[in-house]
Amino acid sequence: MDKRERSLILRKEKKSFTQFLQVKSLIEIFQKYNKKHKLKVLETGCGYGFFTELISDYCSSLYATDLYDYFPSSLKENKKIKYFKNVDAQKLPFENNFFDVIYSMDVIEHIADDKAFINEGLRVLKKGGDFIIGTPNRNRLANYLLKIIGREREYPLFFGYDPNYGKAVHQQEYTPEDIGKLLKNSGYSWRVEKLYYLSFGLLGYFEVKCPYFLRNFCQFWLFVIRKK
Repeated sequence: MDKRERSLILRKEKKSFTQFLQVKSLIEIFQKYNKKHKLKVLETGCGYGFFTELISDYCSSLYATDLYDYFPSSLKENKKIKYFKNVDAQKLPFENNFFDVIYSMDVIEHIADDKAFINEGLRVLKKGGDFIIGTPNRNRLANYLLKIIGREREYPLFFGYDPNYGKAVHQQEYTPEDIGKLLKNSGYSWRVEKLYYLSFGLLGYFEVKCPYFLRNFCQFWLFVIRKK
């Protein structure tokens, strides 16, 4: 078993509560789409294919893309999945209005040009289609506590070295207002169809489902943006 396969298995076995809610929410979104419609879906930043494997059950074809080649061979054998390596989410190699749904989990915060990331996603998305973006909340509890004690985080933020992906850097982190500004400057018509505020607490230590009144301090945002 190579590193790609081991990493996928490890991701399945060691999910945090936040990751559990990511999966639950993403599946809930895809279950609501009309199953009779043959969904053509794009995943940007597929990594080791953790979400790819799950979402492939809810679409007719899934284009899994990443800038680097982490994808395990077992998923490449799935006939629903079309895998593309060396794909930059800031410059997608697809035609306008090509996909019914696009999703991207834990990616935008690593992108240098987030405006290009948003614009490219909306460009290749059909009208009426959804652009699903999952990303950590810049104002999550851990960051808020650091700010109180005078140690507010600055970006780009270096997290250390991930055993799977190497150097881990967040170029930026986001609030709904930040995402809204990027969308307004995109030149496309859109609306936020749904906004999920997932867990509350400290990642990996104390996490609960985020109550409404604490949503501004949630751990993770999940946006469903519909192109008009």
